[in-house]
Amino acid sequence: MKKIVKNIIEHQNNNNIAITSTSHPPLYYNELKLLINKISSQLAANDISNKDRAAIVLPNGPHMATSFLAISSYMSAAPLNPNYKAEEFEFYLGDLKPKILIVEPNSKNPAVEVAKKLKIKNVFLASSSEVYHYPNKIPTDEQEPIKIPDVFNPRYSYAGGKILTELIGIILLKKK
Repeated sequence: MKKIVKNIIEHQNNNNIAITSTSHPPLYYNELKLLINKISSQLAANDISNKDRAAIVLPNGPHMATSFLAISSYMSAAPLNPNYKAEEFEFYLGDLKPKILIVEPNSKNPAVEVAKKLKIKNVFLASSSEVYHYPNKIPTDEQEPIKIPDVFNPRYSYAGGKILTELIGIILLKKK
């Protein structure tokens, strides 16, 4: 067995904790495996190959950790410091040549403008519907009503849902 991220995670006990945080409930390996499979499927469905590259510009924390693990289980992923200036993003993104850039929803990070300038077409953002796992259509129209499968399950709470799917939605940047 090759020691790649997906294989290492796949062989972990589902009931063990994968990620902990002081601000969010723990994420178990079974949930992380579901996230990885869901993200991989959505990437493939949007013509993003496992041979492509991703740049991730998120603050340190559980969202960055889960994003990196999910994306790097499918394709090459490069986490970049969200505090870089535009010139630094231009250098790193120009050197990496990623097909996708992953940022927070409504990000004002200079990486977004640099990605547009470099014609990086895909930026990951999460809409409210996608954070709650429904519907399974990407991108989801913001007018789609939010449906939470089980309101008594803490995994579908706001924090639990965000940890699992912060980066589910894909919005294609318009060509200029």
